Amino acid sequence: MMKKINIISMFIFVLFLVSCDKDDKVDNKIDLKFPDLKYTVWEGTKTHVYFDDTKVTDDVYILFLSESRGNSIVSGKTSSQQRDFEYVINDRLLTIEGQTVNFTNHFLNGDWLLTEMGVNRMVLVKDLHNRRDKYILELRKNNSVDNQ
Repeated sequence: MMKKINIISMFIFVLFLVSCDKDDKVDNKIDLKFPDLKYTVWEGTKTHVYFDDTKVTDDVYILFLSESRGNSIVSGKTSSQQRDFEYVINDRLLTIEGQTVNFTNHFLNGDWLLTEMGVNRMVLVKDLHNRRDKYILELRKNNSVDNQ
């Protein structure tokens, strides 16, 4: 009985060795790319995470009008903004430049790094290196606009 177990174990071990190919490579590279944003609508949240892990979340609605222009509505408990903006995409970086009104910058102004991408979902982070606070933008594509 013990011989059969040893033979079966050796057979499984040999199969394991034969099945492993030295040319098999594990690709740990994250291949994140922005979708074509032109003529798309995205909804979600902008979360401001403070150094003490306090979080303030605002609702976000973004309409990308062209390859370089958009419109957004950001609304929270204490304030709301609707602004036009211009944007540029460079690899995984989305740079938004919005209007300044009454010395108040656009809530979405700055460089946003794409950290997650799904079929109809993307997560962007701003000020990731900042120890005091950072921003997380979680957006879902509004497909109901495409179907009209």
